Amino acid sequence: MAAKDSIPLGAGFYPDWWHKQYGISFDKRYYFDPETRIDARMAMDKALHKRFGDVGLGDPNPKPKPIVTAGMITLPAVFGCEIVYKDDAIPWAVPLNLSEDKIMKLEVPDLFDSWPMTEWIKQVDYLKKKYGKVIGDINTTGIQNLALKIRGEELYIDYFENPNLCHHLLRICTECVKRLFEFNFKATGSGAVDVTPMSDPGIAVIPNCTEEQISNNIYETFLLQYDNEVADAVRPASPCESRGMLPPASRKRSGRAGTAGCASSAEADRRAGPPPGWPALRPGPRSAGLGAAGLGRGAAG
Repeated sequence: MAAKDSIPLGAGFYPDWWHKQYGISFDKRYYFDPETRIDARMAMDKALHKRFGDVGLGDPNPKPKPIVTAGMITLPAVFGCEIVYKDDAIPWAVPLNLSEDKIMKLEVPDLFDSWPMTEWIKQVDYLKKKYGKVIGDINTTGIQNLALKIRGEELYIDYFENPNLCHHLLRICTECVKRLFEFNFKATGSGAVDVTPMSDPGIAVIPNCTEEQISNNIYETFLLQYDNEVADAVRPASPCESRGMLPPASRKRSGRAGTAGCASSAEADRRAGPPPGWPALRPGPRSAGLGAAGLGRGAAG
């Protein structure tokens, strides 16, 4: 493979910038009407080229990109979180703050027969039928990120006072994340587009920004095993990506290197990019490859 003599430029713009500068809305219609989203993305490409075309951004004559995107709300919504949509913001899942009793009664939900997954499945079918393909993916949410949406901030106390509850909840969240990654790779061949523009779309990237808020010891005691489990589960579908190195005390799996390769449509997906306005990946202090192939860690979630 020939060595590259340049690094591709990538940039992400938040919805408030798009809405203020060009009046583009990221309301519920953007996510639930595929044609509204496709038209909005074409308008964004034109605007970026007119404004930043000299540095390689945008496209003067964009073609429709049949992309599916959901924001970071799918799994929280499956569990019952209220979802708030605004013209100038990424959709937000309101935490449930469930009691200990309700958490311990939770089971893994029927993900693919629950809203909004039923809607995303319809969109994937629609886009494939009309355009012959679909790109993008459904944001899986990070394991702890999802647990916080279900339990609320009490989870941070539970790590010290109620470890059984933590493992019960994290186990459920892990199963949901694994199943959603499996769906993504089967449906579109991508596991990164809805999370970050800084990764090959054929790589599984998990958004786990809240892990910056816990210590190495808590991470290793509670979350490392579940992150590794997700990494191992997605390895057959695609290699995952390393984002830096763990501190020495946390390098539990770094010795197992990943292999090369990605989905056949990866280059086309990369050109399509993530949903405009999506934040770029933000590596955490323990950003690292996990599992046999490494799980991309750090990103808005």
